[in-house]
Amino acid sequence: MQVQLTDKVYFNCQNIIKKAKKNYFGVFDDQYDPVTKKKKIWLPLSRDMIETTVKNIDIDSKDISVRAKKPDSYYTAALVRYLLAAYLDKINFGQLLNRVIRKCSTEGVAVLKKFNNGKNLTVSLVENLNFLTDPTCNYLKESAGNHENHWLTNYELSTYAWDNLDKVVGTTSVERIQNYPVPSQIPYSKITERWGIIPKNLLTQNPADKTKYTEGVIIVSNIDTNPIVHLIAENKTGKRPYQEFRTKMYDGRWLGIGVAEDLFDLQAYINEIFNIRLNTARIKQLGLFEIRKGSGITPQKLAQLYA
Repeated sequence: MQVQLTDKVYFNCQNIIKKAKKNYFGVFDDQYDPVTKKKKIWLPLSRDMIETTVKNIDIDSKDISVRAKKPDSYYTAALVRYLLAAYLDKINFGQLLNRVIRKCSTEGVAVLKKFNNGKNLTVSLVENLNFLTDPTCNYLKESAGNHENHWLTNYELSTYAWDNLDKVVGTTSVERIQNYPVPSQIPYSKITERWGIIPKNLLTQNPADKTKYTEGVIIVSNIDTNPIVHLIAENKTGKRPYQEFRTKMYDGRWLGIGVAEDLFDLQAYINEIFNIRLNTARIKQLGLFEIRKGSGITPQKLAQLYA
């Protein structure tokens, strides 16, 4: 997802998300120093600042309350308050809020998905690397379409009222992150969902409606290998199941600006300075400052000092 704000200002949103994840977990592109061959040390500045942000915001399910506007509604409000608290606790809503804040602070945006399969209402946190939208829009509802890739077991698929479920085979190689398959003993299927504007002829099968559009949803499984269409339907409410949350935003760039992105340059600088000083200290402790020309010290002998 590429965003071009000016001729000099542009962003690759996927790369920003990947770099933010890398900085949070403290992973170097090259883990070892090219000279000393020692493993470099990562100072966890990004993670500390992100976790401090999560702690300071500290929104919890107990902060969501119900109040009566009229005196004769006090008892009803008390009952609803109790039922709401029990339901939020049942779905671990407090933990979900913390996950949303942490993802916002790290990657710049967190997307929640509300979905009802006819039996249960679920709210889940979407993986940003598996979610695509117009990167230049300000809000998801302004985008022509929202695409999500996720994985479901064959058992989970059977709980949905979709077509052609009997044709799904599934695979035991689960690729939740593209190009990184993970083996599983239970067969999964990759589900691709598109919520947004679709040609109306997909619903009516009338060629005359090809240039007419409506809000709809398309759901396909295993789109890369053996695509099976499970649902093409009109979204009569016009409401999409996704909602984004951001710490900071800028017009023309859907991806928010997280704490990790603010610290990209400072994190790199601190890591570089710390490891330079560490290597300098190692060299001084080894007494290399006493080496003189013609003393017989060779590169091979220097390499042995770090072995």
